Amino acid sequence: MMKMSCCYTAESVSSSFSFVSTLSLFFKEVTMETINKTKVSNLISEKSDFIIQFSANWCGPCKTLTPILENIGHSNDVNVYKFDISSDPGYANELGIKSIPYVQFFKEGQVIASKIGLAPREFYEEQLSLLKS
Repeated sequence: MMKMSCCYTAESVSSSFSFVSTLSLFFKEVTMETINKTKVSNLISEKSDFIIQFSANWCGPCKTLTPILENIGHSNDVNVYKFDISSDPGYANELGIKSIPYVQFFKEGQVIASKIGLAPREFYEEQLSLLKS
C-alpha cells in the first residue's frame, strides 16, 4: 500500500485559510468536477488545456487549495478538475505521485507545470498565465 503525505507549512496554510475566507465573500461557490483515469486520458488525447488537482478527502491542505483553484479556473475560463487518489491509488502510483496536493497544468494535452504541496495563490496564477499564453 502506498503511503501518501500532505505538504504544507504553517505559514502557507494560515495565509491560505485567510484568503479562502475572503474569497467566499466575493465569489459564488464553484464546484470542481471530480474525474477518473479515463477522463484524464481523454482530456490528454483531446489536447485540452486544463488544470488537475490530485487530492484526497482526508487531506487538509487539499481542502484549502480546492476553492483557490476553482476560483482561478472559473475567473479565467479554464477547466479545473480534481482526481481523488483514494478512488484509484494504483493510478496515482503509476504517475509517481507520492505527496498531495499535487497540481498539474496541461496545455494542448502536455504538462507545462506542476506543484507538490500548497503554494500561495500567486503561484497558481503565474502558472495559469503560461497555460493561457
